[in-house]
Amino acid sequence: MLKKSTRSMIDEGGIQYIPMTYNNLVDKLKDKDSNKAYALTKEICAESTSSDKYYQYFDGFLSLLKEENSYYKIRGLLIIASLSRWDREGKVKKAIHDILSLLDDEKPIVVRKCLEALIEIVQNSPEVIEETKKSVQKINISRYKDTMAPLIKKDIERLLEATWNSDEEAVAE
Repeated sequence: MLKKSTRSMIDEGGIQYIPMTYNNLVDKLKDKDSNKAYALTKEICAESTSSDKYYQYFDGFLSLLKEENSYYKIRGLLIIASLSRWDREGKVKKAIHDILSLLDDEKPIVVRKCLEALIEIVQNSPEVIEETKKSVQKINISRYKDTMAPLIKKDIERLLEATWNSDEEAVAE
């Protein structure tokens, strides 16, 4: 029988795999094959609806928000939003400035994805609602093209509606 090591393991089918670590998980999310990286993002988000398995890598996902590449930012943000339901250590609250900084991104798709992700974040972390509202109200949509500005405005309205509802739920509890 083979001895299992922490570097590599062999499952019952004889397939060797390397357990996910902080660095290689983040590297896989930055894979040059964007389809693979996006598929991994979706997989992590889906698994995070029922498990905190990836919460231990929160800081790695957070580091993606500071990357130049918009796709990396979005991937990190979507995963952070999914993991916000498992946040018992206050990491979302500590990271909210980094998250909200994406509302000022030059790329409108990053702003839109941030607004979308913030709905889930504020529902799971009501302690960031007020700060989120303040940041959202400062968004200058006139800096974006006429084709994107109305979409961003609708996204803002959706988020404010969600934060208002979350605020009421938090008070009702």
